[in-house]
Amino acid sequence: MSITEDARFRPRPHVGWVTDTLSTPHDSPTVYVAPFPEGPALVLEGTGSVVWLSLDDGASVGETITLLAEGTGTDRSVVAPAVASFVESFLAQRLIEARDGH
Repeated sequence: MSITEDARFRPRPHVGWVTDTLSTPHDSPTVYVAPFPEGPALVLEGTGSVVWLSLDDGASVGETITLLAEGTGTDRSVVAPAVASFVESFLAQRLIEARDGH
């Protein structure tokens, strides 16, 4: 699947997740994601947690790239492959699905 910048995703209905803002010293929280009932839990930190939370918040892939680029002072062309990689991984693990109409 080719990931376009206007694509929007959300967690699948069988996936639960929580954030732990107390366990990490960086700006982004740790996110624990697990498909139910089969598991196992996936632990996301740094870029992974930002991508997850941004997509869950309704941001497009392009908006997520911009968020990370601006937050890290990095060029979008550097951030884009990392975001696409996380989205592809989440899709392959059946953790996310396309939002309606996207």
